[in-house]
Amino acid sequence: MGAIPNQQLDFFIPFLIEKFGPKIYCVGQDYNWPRVSIAYIEQLLPKHGGELVGRCNVPFDQSDWSSIIQRVKSAQPDVFFPFIGGNGLVACLKQFYDFGFDGISVAATLMDEMYLPQLRARVTARHVLFGILPDGTRQPRQQGFCEQFQSEIRRRRDSQ
Repeated sequence: MGAIPNQQLDFFIPFLIEKFGPKIYCVGQDYNWPRVSIAYIEQLLPKHGGELVGRCNVPFDQSDWSSIIQRVKSAQPDVFFPFIGGNGLVACLKQFYDFGFDGISVAATLMDEMYLPQLRARVTARHVLFGILPDGTRQPRQQGFCEQFQSEIRRRRDSQ
């Protein structure tokens, strides 16, 4: 069982807007998790000065991402946020960067150490992940980040 959208997105969306800009484009596979997550983002963005500049649903067997990537490019988002699992995510991101989108940040709530070896370093360097910290990366710097992040969550919860 995974997190529900608000457990990840209530903190992640304001961070993305502040760090990268207000325009977000979402792509999701055609099932419940992406649909609910993207709908939640659509409601959340205006509260933080953000805008959903595009969204689309794709079938599970999507392998040619060129038409989707062209739509993303035309919308000129600050952040590309795919809700895609498995090999589809790897194919999407490889094609995304092959099209030369090095200036657009990529946000993800579904990515772990199983995906990272399949992606080139230039791809993973542009990712902003939320909700996971790959097991192989728990170094002192990351541990300090996790402690600060948990402290901030407690502070925000206690101030409500």
